[in-house]
Amino acid sequence: MPVILEWEPIGGILYYDLQVDDNFVFAHPEIDVNVVGPASSFDASGLLDDSTFYFWRVRSVHLDGIYSITSEWSSEWTFTTIKNTPTLVSPVDGAQDVCHPIEMVWTSVPGTNHYKFIVSDLTDGGSVGADVFFDTAYNVPEYWMEANHDYTWKIRAVFDSGDGPYSDEWSFSSARFAPGDVTLVSPANGATDQAEDVTLDWN
Repeated sequence: MPVILEWEPIGGILYYDLQVDDNFVFAHPEIDVNVVGPASSFDASGLLDDSTFYFWRVRSVHLDGIYSITSEWSSEWTFTTIKNTPTLVSPVDGAQDVCHPIEMVWTSVPGTNHYKFIVSDLTDGGSVGADVFFDTAYNVPEYWMEANHDYTWKIRAVFDSGDGPYSDEWSFSSARFAPGDVTLVSPANGATDQAEDVTLDWN
Protein backbone atom coordinates (compact mmCIF):
# COMPACT_ATOMS: atom_id res chain seq x y z
CA MET A 1 0.00 0.00 0.00
CA PRO A 2 1.28 3.50 -0.76
CA VAL A 3 2.57 5.67 2.10
CA ILE A 4 2.55 9.33 1.03
CA LEU A 5 3.68 11.93 3.58
CA GLU A 6 2.40 15.46 2.87
CA TRP A 7 2.74 18.84 4.59
CA GLU A 8 1.75 22.45 3.97
CA PRO A 9 4.20 24.08 1.53
CA ILE A 10 6.24 27.16 2.43
CA GLY A 11 7.22 29.61 -0.29
CA GLY A 12 10.85 30.42 -1.08
CA ILE A 13 12.46 27.45 0.67
CA LEU A 14 15.48 25.50 -0.58
CA TYR A 15 14.37 22.15 0.71
CA TYR A 16 12.70 20.34 3.58
CA ASP A 17 14.27 17.90 6.03
CA LEU A 18 12.01 14.90 6.58
CA GLN A 19 12.50 12.25 9.26
CA VAL A 20 10.53 9.09 9.97
CA ASP A 21 11.37 6.85 12.90
CA ASP A 22 9.78 4.12 15.01
CA ASN A 23 11.18 5.89 18.09
CA PHE A 24 10.03 9.33 19.19
CA VAL A 25 13.62 10.53 19.85
CA PHE A 26 14.53 10.08 16.16
CA ALA A 27 17.94 8.67 17.11
CA HIS A 28 18.19 6.43 14.03
CA PRO A 29 15.50 7.46 11.55
CA GLU A 30 14.35 4.91 8.99
CA ILE A 31 13.92 7.85 6.62
CA ASP A 32 16.11 10.96 6.83
CA VAL A 33 15.97 12.84 3.53
CA ASN A 34 15.95 16.28 1.92
CA VAL A 35 12.92 17.07 -0.20
CA VAL A 36 13.70 19.85 -2.66
CA GLY A 37 11.02 22.56 -2.96
CA PRO A 38 8.50 23.31 -4.22
CA ALA A 39 7.59 19.66 -3.56
CA SER A 40 5.80 19.22 -0.24
CA SER A 41 5.31 15.46 -0.14
CA PHE A 42 7.37 12.28 -0.07
CA ASP A 43 6.53 8.76 -1.21
CA ALA A 44 7.70 6.39 1.53
CA SER A 45 6.16 3.32 -0.08
CA GLY A 46 8.38 0.27 0.28
CA LEU A 47 10.75 2.00 2.72
CA LEU A 48 8.99 1.08 5.97
CA ASP A 49 8.22 -2.11 7.86
CA ASP A 50 4.79 -3.70 8.03
CA SER A 51 2.54 -3.27 11.07
CA THR A 52 4.78 -0.64 12.67
CA PHE A 53 3.99 2.55 14.60
CA TYR A 54 5.96 5.53 13.24
CA PHE A 55 6.67 9.16 14.16
CA TRP A 56 7.44 11.76 11.48
CA ARG A 57 8.38 15.43 11.32
CA VAL A 58 9.50 18.07 8.82
CA ARG A 59 11.49 21.31 8.92
CA SER A 60 12.34 23.85 6.23
CA VAL A 61 15.66 25.25 5.06
CA HIS A 62 15.84 28.56 3.19
CA LEU A 63 18.41 31.18 2.21
CA ASP A 64 18.90 34.50 3.99
CA GLY A 65 21.48 36.26 1.87
CA ILE A 66 24.43 33.89 1.76
CA TYR A 67 23.33 31.96 4.82
CA SER A 68 21.00 29.01 5.08
CA ILE A 69 18.42 29.19 7.84
CA THR A 70 16.86 26.05 9.28
CA SER A 71 13.49 26.21 10.98
CA GLU A 72 12.43 24.33 14.08
CA TRP A 73 11.02 20.89 13.57
CA SER A 74 7.30 20.67 13.04
CA SER A 75 5.16 18.91 15.62
CA GLU A 76 5.50 15.14 15.43
CA TRP A 77 2.68 13.20 13.88
CA THR A 78 2.24 9.44 13.98
CA PHE A 79 0.88 6.69 11.76
CA THR A 80 0.85 2.91 11.66
CA THR A 81 1.62 0.86 8.56
CA ILE A 82 -0.56 -2.09 7.65
CA LYS A 83 0.68 -5.58 6.98
CA ASN A 84 1.28 -5.68 3.23
CA THR A 85 3.51 -8.75 2.98
CA PRO A 86 2.03 -12.26 3.03
CA THR A 87 3.30 -14.77 5.58
CA LEU A 88 4.10 -18.21 4.20
CA VAL A 89 2.25 -21.12 5.84
CA SER A 90 3.03 -24.34 3.98
CA PRO A 91 5.05 -26.22 2.90
CA VAL A 92 6.89 -25.23 6.08
CA ASP A 93 10.40 -23.88 5.77
CA GLY A 94 12.89 -26.74 5.40
CA ALA A 95 10.23 -29.40 4.75
CA GLN A 96 11.62 -32.66 3.38
CA ASP A 97 10.13 -35.29 1.05
CA VAL A 98 7.14 -33.17 0.07
CA CYS A 99 4.84 -35.19 -2.20
CA HIS A 100 2.25 -34.20 -4.76
CA PRO A 101 -0.24 -32.71 -4.59
CA ILE A 102 1.81 -29.76 -3.29
CA GLU A 103 -0.35 -26.89 -2.05
CA MET A 104 1.27 -23.51 -1.42
CA VAL A 105 -0.55 -21.67 1.39
CA TRP A 106 -0.03 -18.14 2.74
CA THR A 107 -1.86 -15.54 4.82
CA SER A 108 -4.11 -12.92 3.30
CA VAL A 109 -3.19 -9.23 2.95
CA PRO A 110 -5.93 -6.56 3.24
CA GLY A 111 -6.70 -4.60 0.10
CA THR A 112 -4.77 -6.85 -2.26
CA ASN A 113 -5.74 -7.25 -5.89
CA HIS A 114 -4.02 -10.62 -6.29
CA TYR A 115 -0.82 -12.45 -5.38
CA LYS A 116 2.32 -13.36 -7.32
CA PHE A 117 4.49 -16.26 -6.25
CA ILE A 118 7.72 -17.77 -7.54
CA VAL A 119 9.09 -21.28 -7.09
CA SER A 120 12.81 -21.69 -7.84
CA ASP A 121 14.56 -25.00 -8.50
CA LEU A 122 17.89 -24.98 -6.66
CA THR A 123 18.90 -28.34 -8.12
CA ASP A 124 18.63 -27.56 -11.83
CA GLY A 125 18.15 -23.79 -11.75
CA GLY A 126 15.27 -21.89 -13.26
CA SER A 127 11.99 -20.76 -11.76
CA VAL A 128 8.27 -20.71 -12.44
CA GLY A 129 5.52 -18.53 -11.08
CA ALA A 130 1.84 -17.73 -11.17
CA ASP A 131 -0.69 -15.01 -10.39
CA VAL A 132 -3.35 -16.13 -7.89
CA PHE A 133 -6.67 -14.30 -7.63
CA PHE A 134 -9.27 -14.54 -4.86
CA ASP A 135 -7.39 -17.18 -2.87
CA THR A 136 -4.47 -17.72 -0.49
CA ALA A 137 -3.53 -21.18 -1.72
CA TYR A 138 -2.31 -22.71 -4.97
CA ASN A 139 -1.99 -26.32 -6.04
CA VAL A 140 1.30 -26.57 -7.90
CA PRO A 141 1.03 -28.39 -11.25
CA GLU A 142 2.83 -31.72 -11.04
CA TYR A 143 4.90 -30.97 -14.15
CA TRP A 144 6.50 -28.02 -12.30
CA MET A 145 8.25 -30.33 -9.86
CA GLU A 146 10.91 -33.00 -10.23
CA ALA A 147 11.45 -35.75 -7.72
CA ASN A 148 14.33 -35.33 -5.25
CA HIS A 149 14.91 -31.64 -5.99
CA ASP A 150 15.46 -28.67 -3.68
CA TYR A 151 13.15 -25.68 -4.09
CA THR A 152 12.54 -22.22 -2.65
CA TRP A 153 9.35 -20.19 -2.84
CA LYS A 154 8.18 -16.68 -2.03
CA ILE A 155 5.12 -14.55 -2.66
CA ARG A 156 4.01 -10.93 -2.70
CA ALA A 157 0.73 -9.07 -2.76
CA VAL A 158 -0.24 -6.90 -5.72
CA PHE A 159 -2.29 -3.76 -5.09
CA ASP A 160 -3.93 -1.34 -7.48
CA SER A 161 -1.02 0.98 -6.72
CA GLY A 162 1.66 -1.62 -7.52
CA ASP A 163 3.50 -4.64 -6.18
CA GLY A 164 4.20 -5.08 -2.49
CA PRO A 165 7.49 -6.52 -1.18
CA TYR A 166 8.21 -10.23 -1.36
CA SER A 167 7.71 -12.39 1.69
CA ASP A 168 10.53 -14.29 3.32
CA GLU A 169 11.82 -17.09 1.10
CA TRP A 170 11.20 -20.64 2.34
CA SER A 171 12.72 -23.87 1.13
CA PHE A 172 11.56 -27.47 0.77
CA SER A 173 12.65 -30.64 -1.01
CA SER A 174 10.45 -32.87 -3.11
CA ALA A 175 10.09 -36.57 -2.37
CA ARG A 176 12.71 -38.91 -3.78
CA PHE A 177 10.04 -40.58 -5.88
CA ALA A 178 6.99 -38.78 -7.09
CA PRO A 179 3.64 -40.46 -6.39
CA GLY A 180 2.98 -43.04 -9.06
CA ASP A 181 6.66 -43.63 -9.81
CA VAL A 182 7.45 -47.33 -9.96
CA THR A 183 10.77 -48.99 -9.11
CA LEU A 184 11.47 -52.20 -10.95
CA VAL A 185 12.95 -54.97 -8.75
CA SER A 186 13.34 -58.19 -10.73
CA PRO A 187 14.43 -59.58 -12.98
CA ALA A 188 17.39 -57.23 -12.99
CA ASN A 189 17.83 -54.81 -15.85
CA GLY A 190 19.41 -56.62 -18.77
CA ALA A 191 18.95 -60.08 -17.21
CA THR A 192 19.21 -63.01 -19.66
CA ASP A 193 18.14 -66.67 -19.71
CA GLN A 194 14.90 -66.01 -17.83
CA ALA A 195 12.32 -68.82 -17.60
CA GLU A 196 9.12 -68.56 -19.59
CA ASP A 197 7.15 -68.25 -16.35
CA VAL A 198 9.38 -65.50 -15.02
CA THR A 199 7.88 -63.41 -12.21
CA LEU A 200 8.06 -59.67 -12.65
CA ASP A 201 8.42 -57.76 -9.38
CA TRP A 202 8.30 -54.03 -8.64
CA ASN A 203 7.74 -51.60 -5.79
